[in-house]
Amino acid sequence: MSGLTRREMKRDEVREWMVVAIDWIADHVKVLFAVLGGLIGLGVVLALVFQFLGNRAERAQEELAEAIRLYTAPIDAATPDPDHAKNPVFASEADRVARAEPIFERVHERFGSTAAGRIAAAYLGDIAANRGDFEAARQHWQRYLEKDSQSALAATVRLDLIALERQTGAGEQLAADLRDAIESGSWSVPSDVLLWELGLTLEQQGQADEARDAFQRLVDEHPTSAYATRARERIGDAA
Repeated sequence: MSGLTRREMKRDEVREWMVVAIDWIADHVKVLFAVLGGLIGLGVVLALVFQFLGNRAERAQEELAEAIRLYTAPIDAATPDPDHAKNPVFASEADRVARAEPIFERVHERFGSTAAGRIAAAYLGDIAANRGDFEAARQHWQRYLEKDSQSALAATVRLDLIALERQTGAGEQLAADLRDAIESGSWSVPSDVLLWELGLTLEQQGQADEARDAFQRLVDEHPTSAYATRARERIGDAA
């Protein structure tokens, strides 16, 4: 074997690799410049895309904030001021909805894929439910939950949908869905709340024993829950 040291052998390997690399670059220099130019161009395009998406999301948030501001404005039939720049006051609920709903609809239609667009759908469901259009409310809330099922707002939307299903006579399927959610933990709603909703749903279905079991389980598993006190009253064991 040669008397070269391990360091010398390594240096020779590196030198040989560098020669090969230089030769390859010389043979492919035009291709490299073309690729580099393409990457730079792609970077510019991506930068423009991200800027556009950022501006789009910002516009969506601004419009959503305006819609919520109007939708939550106070009502005072004696001194309405619906056009006030910062603190509008409406004469009636109908007037307030008439100003806010078109903005929610616009945000949902234009920016449906953004968080603002999804939140607008949740508000549209609330408006539809208050109007008595339960099918439209169901569609809006289900559409929201398809995109977001775990946030705090998703829990609120889920509870609204539960109340709607119970009100519209879908109690049997609702009870099955609630049982599945309690066991799987797939919904963002706490289990004590789900047990309470299950008990109410079973009561409505005339299943008194099953409802009592749900309330008792709520008391046993969540004794400090605010719902436990209400459950005790339901099963005649107030404490």
